[in-house]
Amino acid sequence: MPSRRTRRSVLAAAGLTTLAGCTSFLRDDNQSRGGTVTGDGFSNSEFGSDATARMVRYDAANTGTAAVSSGPSASPTEQWATERTLGSPARPTVLGETVFTNAVNGLSGFTADGERRWAYDPRESELNPAPVTVVRDRLYATRSSAVFALDARTGEARWVAEPPVETNRLTAPGVADDTVYVVGQHPERPQTLWALATDDGSVRWRVALGGEDAGPPVVADGRAYCVMTGGGLYAIATNEEAVAWQESLDPAVGPPAATADGVFAGTRTGVVCYDADGTERWRAPDTTAFDSPHDGPVLDGATVYAAGPDGASLVALATDTGEERWRASLSGDPRSPVCTTDGLYVQDSTGRLAARSRADGSVDWSTRVALRSMTGLTVGDGGLFVGADERLLRYD
Repeated sequence: MPSRRTRRSVLAAAGLTTLAGCTSFLRDDNQSRGGTVTGDGFSNSEFGSDATARMVRYDAANTGTAAVSSGPSASPTEQWATERTLGSPARPTVLGETVFTNAVNGLSGFTADGERRWAYDPRESELNPAPVTVVRDRLYATRSSAVFALDARTGEARWVAEPPVETNRLTAPGVADDTVYVVGQHPERPQTLWALATDDGSVRWRVALGGEDAGPPVVADGRAYCVMTGGGLYAIATNEEAVAWQESLDPAVGPPAATADGVFAGTRTGVVCYDADGTERWRAPDTTAFDSPHDGPVLDGATVYAAGPDGASLVALATDTGEERWRASLSGDPRSPVCTTDGLYVQDSTGRLAARSRADGSVDWSTRVALRSMTGLTVGDGGLFVGADERLLRYD
């Protein structure tokens, strides 16, 4: 079992720094890269929902489980598609009966029927847009080196924040309690986890990390977890604003998924689980990570789902022991799996969408979708939403 690296040893060996009470990198929308908004916004009836938060993988812990959503009960067909004006859209975020996406040409809010209610132009394009997070009536997004907080009803900017040090990419935001977490990256500087206040974008603290190409931060029970290519898995104690422990994971792929008592990370050589204190719980060598920068292992109560090493299978493991429960063959690499109240939805690299049983992996329905450049699957409002071919599409 690999030895655990503690906060002190990590900081001493890597020269990592923690900066609390940093001066704000908040910029007023009129002073910085704030953009322009068009559209009338959502009506109160359109935006009304019992749901209060939705992130790219449904929660701050990145579990990939939509606890209050259900998808199609039979093989779905395309219900609508937007015009090809978005540029390449990130995976859509669905909250109640509203759909949001970050795309090359800007951010947009749609009804679940495909009507665009607002469009926000940040005055710059983004080649690799990251998915957005929506919490109540606030939308959080990143574009290159700025974090945006928009009114999710209208698209109006509430604040725009830029790091005081140069970055060339920011990860998708994670939001927990009253804090926005993003990792800023630059090829010649340490990767940095930033913690920003949700109300005004001011910096609460920042922690420098090692490695390259960070996945989006994952937050659970006072820990923020970050996976870095070449730098492994970092656990940051949010109340201490410092690295609690770090483990080497080479090669790691995508963000982890977490619970209150553990964290699950995908690597090319198997899924590994650590307790919240950094003690290794188990490894599953006959598994691998999902091949996506936004997809970590999927957690569904007592089960964790991962890819098989053959590139064409889905594997279910027990979260407490890592014991294999079932393995299902696919026609290609599994992508963007989502758990819901009624099943497990999976797309693969051949364009096939399928609904599977969580109990044994058997197929409930399966269909092929002729789309290029699919950026991920989201389940909500009884349908499946995907970004592809410069459009946003819904299948029911």
